[in-house]
Amino acid sequence: MNNDYNNQQPQQPQYQPPLPPVQPGKNLAIASLVMGICSLVFWWMSWGAILGIGLGIAAAVCGTKAKKQGFIGGMVTAGIVTGIIGAILSAIGFIVCTVIICAAAGFAGAAGAWGSF
Repeated sequence: MNNDYNNQQPQQPQYQPPLPPVQPGKNLAIASLVMGICSLVFWWMSWGAILGIGLGIAAAVCGTKAKKQGFIGGMVTAGIVTGIIGAILSAIGFIVCTVIICAAAGFAGAAGAWGSF
């Protein structure tokens, strides 16, 4: 019995290129950049600036850890810089908004007290 299936050669395995090596600290670098950008977004909100301060500090810490793990790239630097700038702007924005709210409350209280005389 002449069967063509018996005479076939086994199929050769397909070539698969090796996966590129993952840089250590890449996930921390991405997290640092995202948190730094978010801290820049929240700086102008009065009470949301507290979140901006926390995100800015966390971005700087994550970026520093990513650099210590050996990540090479501008993403780490951008995360650290945006985190520091976002934390500083958020702190300034929080202080300014708090002073404005306290001053407005003080003026409103003073106007109410003088109006009763």
